[in-house]
This record gives sequence, structure tokens and C-alpha cells, in this order.
Amino acid sequence: GLLAFGWRKRTERVVFSRLLMGGGLGALHLSVYAAHHYFHMLGVGTAFASATLVNLLAIGLGWWGRSAALTLMGLAGAYGA
Repeated sequence: GLLAFGWRKRTERVVFSRLLMGGGLGALHLSVYAAHHYFHMLGVGTAFASATLVNLLAIGLGWWGRSAALTLMGLAGAYGA
């Protein structure tokens, strides 16, 4: 929800929308981690692939929106995965 709402507001309120998208991406990172580590809902390969997709989404949104913070968050998440 945060990611979609931030995407919709990206032209009206730039800083606020980037904050929302960053929060949404952080929630996705935590969801993938928790689904694998705590709840054992995802296997290692699936968790790695999901984390990779979230990281590529973060890097793509940061690059497309010219936001260094989102791009760095995606790179940091990729390093952590």
C-alpha cells in the first residue's frame, strides 16, 4: 500500500512520496526476511529470489525517480541479501 500510494503522489509531493516508497520497500524487505527466517514459509532459493526482486525494484525506482536514497537502499538490501 505504501509503495503504490507513494508512486501515485510522486508528482505532487516529491519528498513525501519518496519517503512512502522507502517505507514500503523496507516493509517488503522485512516481510521476505520474516517469511523465511521466522515463519519458514519460504525456502532459501525463493527468499533469495524475492529479496533480489525487491532490491531490483528499489534500484529501479531510485534510478527512475533520480533518488539517490532509494538507489542506495536497494544496493544496501542487495548486499544484505
